[in-house]
Amino acid sequence: MKTLFRHPGGTELLCVDRGAATRWAVNGAEARLVEPLSPSPQTLVASGDGRWLATVAGEGLVRAPWGRWSQRAQVDGALGAAELKALSPDGEVLLCVDQDTETLQVRSAAAGYATVQTAQVGVAAAARGFAAAAGDDTVVASGSWVSGVTFSADGAWVASGAFSQGGGELCVWPLAGGRLGSERIILTEPHSPHCRVGLEDGAVSFGFSPDGRRLAACVSSPSLAEEGALAIVVVYDIAARRQEWLTVIQHRCQVELPFPEDHPEGFCGGVLWSPRGERLLVSSPAGAVIAFDGRTGASPGLWQTDTLLPLYGLTLDGAGQKVWAAGADGHPHVIDVQSPPAPVAFTDEDEEV
Repeated sequence: MKTLFRHPGGTELLCVDRGAATRWAVNGAEARLVEPLSPSPQTLVASGDGRWLATVAGEGLVRAPWGRWSQRAQVDGALGAAELKALSPDGEVLLCVDQDTETLQVRSAAAGYATVQTAQVGVAAAARGFAAAAGDDTVVASGSWVSGVTFSADGAWVASGAFSQGGGELCVWPLAGGRLGSERIILTEPHSPHCRVGLEDGAVSFGFSPDGRRLAACVSSPSLAEEGALAIVVVYDIAARRQEWLTVIQHRCQVELPFPEDHPEGFCGGVLWSPRGERLLVSSPAGAVIAFDGRTGASPGLWQTDTLLPLYGLTLDGAGQKVWAAGADGHPHVIDVQSPPAPVAFTDEDEEV
């Protein structure tokens, strides 16, 4: 899990990569390394209020105050084989996934982070089938796995993305009183006139709009790659359960970016809304941050950071004037979003790219 967390005070960042996490002090457009977290957590989640960090040690859960990693302590809730996915904005609810049973575990701080609720989160059985081989009518059912789980900023919604060899599902649940609502809202499968948007074997990163009414997802999958696409960016109206807009990244007639030939397979960029929801930002595997009109997906542009390496998690500074991105080099990189983004060229549908 590669991501970036910002302390709400705006003066610190946590850059998280597989097997490494670093704490940075921020002053304007400068970031200074404060410390690498040691021992380094394999995975890490943070509460939005800046109070708590949570990680895994063995099969146990460890919690630490932000900025005081040395004071980490194990809590009662044993994780077993479950994966740590997200901590609620107030730190009171922890979401974990058991990939073997395809369940989402809701764990409560009031209960020592013991599991208080479970919900099935795997892809529906009817959507898992895939052809055993080319030209073979035999349909094989695969297992499914959960790629992404996140909270809305107010903690009222949870989003999840589950995938299988036959297809995938993007879902949201309401959350109240530390428990999921009884209804899992399955969003319509993304669709585009420019290519087949397959979710087989996919990966996803999410971002709720500031008002919690819309959900943005950046999805990558091998079937998209076969269409010449790196990923899709799709925005949903949650209440209407419908797709508002979708853009295919690196596909003719859609956004063409100077991606390196050795860009990481299955790249899934970070997703971030501007404070009023008028812009949607997505990080790229070439050190750029792409800007879309948050309401229509139109007028894409980009800002280039000081690196050509992949960027992952995104976060705004406290003033909303700069965006920080987690780089594949383990460092945070900054852009000034007050400056206009460079326009992104479009290509004609019949033109060879």
